[in-house]
Amino acid sequence: MAWAVIMRPWMLILVLMVAINFSSFSNAHGGEENEHSGGWIQDVIIIDIECENNQTCVYRPSNIVEYFGSDNCEPCIPVEEQLRERNNDSVFIISHHPSPVDEFWLPESRIRFQQVYSLWGYPDLIIDGHYLLAGKSQANELESVISNSTARWSGIQSVSMNNSNLTVSHNIENGTLDVWTVGQYDDFENMALNYSNLSEPYVDTNGDYLVVILSSPGEVKLITGSSLPSSGYEPDMEGVKETFEESSNDTFTIIIILILLTMIFAPQLTKLWPDESIIKEDKD
Repeated sequence: MAWAVIMRPWMLILVLMVAINFSSFSNAHGGEENEHSGGWIQDVIIIDIECENNQTCVYRPSNIVEYFGSDNCEPCIPVEEQLRERNNDSVFIISHHPSPVDEFWLPESRIRFQQVYSLWGYPDLIIDGHYLLAGKSQANELESVISNSTARWSGIQSVSMNNSNLTVSHNIENGTLDVWTVGQYDDFENMALNYSNLSEPYVDTNGDYLVVILSSPGEVKLITGSSLPSSGYEPDMEGVKETFEESSNDTFTIIIILILLTMIFAPQLTKLWPDESIIKEDKD
């Protein structure tokens, strides 16, 4: 059993309420475990930071949608508007801005963009850590994918809060807990404002919600949720720049090695050629 601690004042009675409610869930999200060769999302819990005593403070969303966009991405604009205009249902949306040139970005969002999901352009919609919609044309199918994706979350056994401490327990071997602090930022739906992997017992509560994601670690193998081409999809130019710089560095290293090899073996190669003066004497 794994344990993690994060901070927020809550009533002790919530411990029993959450533990009882969570114990009734079974199975994983829409897709069985053998569908996933790498990492995958096991469970998702939403914590309302500003929750009052007469409200539901902790709950599981029916689905989770992770949006990846950029400030300079023109095709992202209609997708962001689409997300803002969604019906207020039990689907939870997180907005990530992984580009370092954006006005607001998180290094952890970039890690999730590049290393967890292996994405390379904007806009992207990830549904339940399983389905990918890439580009503004595919984003139009979001509601259809959600309706056909059954998220059967499980793994988190209890969430308890007392004296500014929140403790999360789960039963997933080698499972990892990621906590995103999200809130309203300009016109973005639940912008990722801060991140904690719970290596320390403190998280930033300057937001509207905490999103606790329990995962089996590793690269997530996404499958497309659309049969349409990914039109309106812009490459991550910072990623292209990074790749170019890495390629340039590799090329420079190869050139240096070739020069050094030439310097080492040039004297030996010279000895293989006969002296011209000797050749001339032989002819005479």
